Amino acid sequence: MKISKKQLSKVHPLLFGLNYITLDNESYDIKDYPFLEEIFNKFVYEETEKEVVIQKAAQMGFSVLAIILSLFVVNNKKSVLYLLATRTDSYDFSASKVNPLIESSDYLTKLFSNATSVQHKRAKNANFYLRGSNSATQLKSISADMLVLDEWDEINKNNSDLAFDRLDASNLKWVLKLSTPTVPDVGIDKSYKETDQRKWFVKCKKCNSEQTPTWPDNVDFENKKYICSECGSEINFNTSKGYWKTTNPKSEKIGYYINQMVSPTKTAEQLINTFKKAKGNQTKLANFYNSKLGLPYMQKGDRISTQQVLSLIDKDLIYTQKERQMGVDVGTYIDYEITELQGNIKKVIKAGRAKKFKELEDLIKQYNVKVAVIDKDPERREAVKLTENVRKKCLVFLCNYQDDMKKEEMKFDKKRNWVSVDRTATMDTSLARFKQNTIKLSPDIPECYATHIHNTIRVIEEKQRNNVKTQIARYRNTGDDHFAHANNYNEIAVYYYKNLYKNNEIGGILIE
Repeated sequence: MKISKKQLSKVHPLLFGLNYITLDNESYDIKDYPFLEEIFNKFVYEETEKEVVIQKAAQMGFSVLAIILSLFVVNNKKSVLYLLATRTDSYDFSASKVNPLIESSDYLTKLFSNATSVQHKRAKNANFYLRGSNSATQLKSISADMLVLDEWDEINKNNSDLAFDRLDASNLKWVLKLSTPTVPDVGIDKSYKETDQRKWFVKCKKCNSEQTPTWPDNVDFENKKYICSECGSEINFNTSKGYWKTTNPKSEKIGYYINQMVSPTKTAEQLINTFKKAKGNQTKLANFYNSKLGLPYMQKGDRISTQQVLSLIDKDLIYTQKERQMGVDVGTYIDYEITELQGNIKKVIKAGRAKKFKELEDLIKQYNVKVAVIDKDPERREAVKLTENVRKKCLVFLCNYQDDMKKEEMKFDKKRNWVSVDRTATMDTSLARFKQNTIKLSPDIPECYATHIHNTIRVIEEKQRNNVKTQIARYRNTGDDHFAHANNYNEIAVYYYKNLYKNNEIGGILIE
């Protein structure tokens, strides 16, 4: 029996793309992107759970692949949730990437009853949702069969669990997670390391050795070309016949990595020139590794090692002061840090985890804490109650992290028990103590304390505002970082105690 084009297109997503997608006024094909074929093959239609992770360089055809897979699923009368970082991103992506593909196809135009809708495109009983991860409310009351997480490193991880929950009622439960990376052990880099780590390989035509394009091993900088790392002969990674190969067979999870050395539109000379221009500029160098090589990048000194933290433990730590400060981070546990000051040295005399706020009250009384700063969320009622219960003993501020305040500015409101600070600026100050040896630690700190400090990384991001690119410092975590924030809230309490507790006119801004 002869199978029609329409029937085949319902089974195989690549055939669906070849038959119904027009890109730049030409029928879609992958002749210049042969590495995409296997990934399309992973999503041949069958009602079984699938998850694929892709760590990639930019401009390698994967966003179009993700859209085609989404349209393919909708064509099979199933629903898709396509998640991007922000609501604005979802609007822009829908208008500039998704809508043109639908509008260029008579078949897809007829399939959707409201294709021009930005965030919700309906095709009979199937739905194509495009959402931003920065709003939890946007992810509620949606059911989906496939979840696409585009630019995973930028997605709000606090809301991503809600996105996965949208698949609960489906028999399909397909997940595609793709992104350019940022820093090591975060986002897509962390996810990819948990997979079978497939890489694109070609064979050298001269010595027949396997090569996966690697920077700088396969680069001849002088002659501006790609070469075999074994014999030095020239290799074209895009035109040479290639294949995916698993490099971590211990994992059953599927993951792919590829960079622009395989790109049909970027030459070796172009990448080498871009790299040379980036040298000496950390932001440009990070962008080169992230966007061109699809690799995480971290500048030396952006992360404090666990050894640095542990070296600051003082077995003979002596407590001399009668008044102390406290910082509290609220999460699954209530992580706290209590300190006293001796000149410019901050002594961490107690750090630990409480289960109830009543334990914090007891600690404040026991250690004579005079100023405390606590995370305003997620237990704001309990935090407010604490301020009232210890008002006669201790001044407690609820901390509101903000971005882009004046770096030297902290706004304390004694009437509301509120403090607003720039998150990055205060983290810079509190973590600098571990580099400058101006903090001493009790031998009794929890085992995870050093790890939490280590898990906090400073990165430089390039953001576009009003058509102007600006460089912005941010802190990202590679795992639990609660004691890093408890230490940071403590540093704010230390600042207040030193500068404002006894003299309201010194230091930052105090609102009476």
